[in-house]
Amino acid sequence: MDLKTAITTRRSVRRFKDKPVSMDLIRKLVESATYAPTNCNQQLWKFVAVTDPGLKERLVKEAFSSTIVRRAPVVLVACYDGWSYKEAIQGASFAAQNLLLEATALGLGVLSMNSFGNEEVIKRMLDIPDGYVINCFILVGYPDEVYKTTPVVSRRPVDEVLSINKFGMRHATHRSYDSRRWTVPDLVDFQRYYCRKTFLGKRMDVMDDLERELVKRVLQDLQGKAVLDLFSYDGAYLDLFPKAELTSVNLDPETERYVAAAAKDASIKGIEFEQYDGIAGSYDAATMMLKAERLPPELRKGSFSLAHEHLKQGGTFVIVSRVPNLFFTLFYRLIIGMFGDDVRRTGIYAFWGPYRPVRAAMLRRELRSAGFIIQSSRKHFIIPAFFNQALQMFIQFRKSGGSSYLHRDKHVNILTRILEGIIGLQGLRALPFGSVVVLRARKP
Repeated sequence: MDLKTAITTRRSVRRFKDKPVSMDLIRKLVESATYAPTNCNQQLWKFVAVTDPGLKERLVKEAFSSTIVRRAPVVLVACYDGWSYKEAIQGASFAAQNLLLEATALGLGVLSMNSFGNEEVIKRMLDIPDGYVINCFILVGYPDEVYKTTPVVSRRPVDEVLSINKFGMRHATHRSYDSRRWTVPDLVDFQRYYCRKTFLGKRMDVMDDLERELVKRVLQDLQGKAVLDLFSYDGAYLDLFPKAELTSVNLDPETERYVAAAAKDASIKGIEFEQYDGIAGSYDAATMMLKAERLPPELRKGSFSLAHEHLKQGGTFVIVSRVPNLFFTLFYRLIIGMFGDDVRRTGIYAFWGPYRPVRAAMLRRELRSAGFIIQSSRKHFIIPAFFNQALQMFIQFRKSGGSSYLHRDKHVNILTRILEGIIGLQGLRALPFGSVVVLRARKP
């Protein structure tokens, strides 16, 4: 494989075949890594190859590494002498890139990941001296067959990232929680690139089982109807729809690929796709599941008008949205206070973009302005149900030494049991001062 082909076809692989990788191939990868440049030619790399399943399980259980570590035939722990932190980051990163390209040329699948877990625990487990820095884990294996049909991630155009003599910014640097600070191009840019941080079809939304059950109940009346689902995004709720003629609307073809993969994983047949600025036809119902709070105000209002335009007379618009209440507002302010006003820092809502709860009264007012008649407005979950997941993410953040938020293994302790029990007592019944509103509107 020539160099240009290796560069342009390299991809992050998160699904591997159940096939071992020979140590001869691992040695070839590391040999290529050693030809990378280093500061003052010190060559102070160190790679630890972890192949023992028991040791990989300990990385997950004790160091709280990402659970994907279990599925990788080989885990390479890339280290560098940390006498100078900047040199350690540069030296290990240059070597890692050589290794990634060599793996691509050899037909292997690799993933460089920083969610490797608690560094101090890993050092003790693998006998890595305190003076070394763990730069990343590099997972190595043979790529799953799914990658034969998965498109390569799109790249930013050169003219967007290259400036001559002076720095020129072509995309937004703020990633505020406040949706009022986002434009539609900001949102499209974020979803086109940032959303591909995982594999197609992965459910990325943060939600609790109770919230999913509520959404499922809300959607029951759509059986057999032609439904326009606004901003399906990662397809997290597609499996909750009854059998219906479903059309998914998204802002960008990149997010449409996510929905298509999620639909395939959920065995949903016959789903159609439309871009936001190209919707045609008329529908019996429209839905917006936990997205109203994530849209810039003008886009949200425009979406309500668009739904009204394409609904048949008497058609129903169903919205499920998180709204501010005492507990939610305190949590929202605490997150921003602790981590700063940047959605990328917490992992709570980073996969979509902005997140600013909107009062139910505001949503009703905007729906009326778009021409709808409000049929019902019911709130649920005084204590937000997603607090269960937020607590899981916080525990993972603490135990992993701040390297990750998400973990497929559930953390169980007395606090998680108490919170889960309190939230479960609320059930799905309508409650005053709830944190989730279910709105039903009709086109007269």
